[in-house]
Amino acid sequence: MNIEKATRKVISILPIAIAVGCMTFITAWICAYMDWTIWLAFLSWALYFLHGGSSKEGFGALAAFIYGIALAQGALLYIEWLPGYFTAEWLSQYIVPSSVFLVAAVITLTMRLENSWASFIPAVYIGTVFRFAFIDLGMAHQHLDSIVTDLLFPIIFGLAIGWCTVSLLVWLDRMGLSQWHVRWEIE
Repeated sequence: MNIEKATRKVISILPIAIAVGCMTFITAWICAYMDWTIWLAFLSWALYFLHGGSSKEGFGALAAFIYGIALAQGALLYIEWLPGYFTAEWLSQYIVPSSVFLVAAVITLTMRLENSWASFIPAVYIGTVFRFAFIDLGMAHQHLDSIVTDLLFPIIFGLAIGWCTVSLLVWLDRMGLSQWHVRWEIE
């Protein structure tokens, strides 16, 4: 391994490391200041890159998040509705698994919609996870409209930070401060 080559590669991405570190600090601070759930912003930031790292794909990911949240909300309504019609005790053990089955089946069906926001399957699943996670955060009995700021704002903010990251990396590259588009793995 050539130590000099490895050192040049590390130095060439140092501005990126510092910039991204600063952006994570700012993101964490803003989420804490706004009382948003921080991991929502960081997950949506990562999903921005998973879906291509451009504003077009970012909007598609946002639509997919919202779609996933809506599917999860539908599953929660189903879970609340079903026991009223099926009072048999043995049936109650199948309510949650059947709701998850329905959500997964609908998501799988939407995978076939190519070149649409519904084809951003990881973001759809993460949207459902975001909504179901709020059950664990003690918000199970709140309606979706009452937790929009806690759910959608951090998601939108994370996608915006993803866009800012790409913009910053392009700017650093144009200024000659870093070459983010060049692979920096040590061969």
